[in-house]
Amino acid sequence: MRNFLLIFLVLGLTACSAPLEHGISDPFEASNRKAHQINKSLDKEVVRPIAILYGDGTPIKVQSVVNNISMNFSLPGHTINYILQGKLKSASKSSLKFVVNSTLGVGGVYDASSRLEFETQKNRFWGDHGKMGCWRGTLFGYNRFRAIQPAGWCRSNS
Repeated sequence: MRNFLLIFLVLGLTACSAPLEHGISDPFEASNRKAHQINKSLDKEVVRPIAILYGDGTPIKVQSVVNNISMNFSLPGHTINYILQGKLKSASKSSLKFVVNSTLGVGGVYDASSRLEFETQKNRFWGDHGKMGCWRGTLFGYNRFRAIQPAGWCRSNS
């Protein structure tokens, strides 16, 4: 009964709120629109032509080397994320893969670790938030300045 009254009270109070005159209040709307327009024009005039030129004009072997180097240099970040998540076995695999590819693979040019049958696992920063019980976007994501929460904003998984 108490829960019903609480729900009824909350719903009743939210029904009394007045809508904003001009829709959603976004203090960063003007700068967001400018940044979006700049991004769209840069994408159309610079990034897309370079991407097309790279895709059409670069041999597959060169693209593979660029991809291998890029993947190799992302591994230390994956290792740190695994450590933050408490996955020490995965962290050691990731760091070992980095060492093997950086040495035997000549700085990551060759993916030597795949020949040794190392597992490839990607791990992102948002995995840390998920492990801590935080929603994506609450601190560094989509709602960056609008939804910064006070200390203790993540629930404990313990």
